Formats: sequence, C-alpha cells, structure tokens
Amino acid sequence: MPSAEASQSNLHCSEHDHKKCVSEALDTAEHLCVVRGVQLTPIRHQVLELI
Repeated sequence: MPSAEASQSNLHCSEHDHKKCVSEALDTAEHLCVVRGVQLTPIRHQVLELI
C-alpha cells in the first residue's frame, strides 16, 4: 500500500504542467544557442524534449 507521502507526491506531479516546462526549456536552449552563435541540432532538440 502506498504511503501518504507517496500519494501527496503523485498528486503534486499530476498538477505539474510538463508541456510548459519543456517549452520553456527549449526556448531557453534556443536563445542560448543564438547568443553563443551555435545551433541546437534536431537530435539535441529531441533529447531536451525527452528529459
């Protein structure tokens, strides 16, 4: 049986907007690439979407 802490932890995760986090992380990565004069390759973009 899951503990009360685990249930609260799962509730917190279900309220989290992961798509927004991913979008913000990708925006930040793209901005940093522009500033640094480098490219965010398609494979690195995909990796960032997954993590």
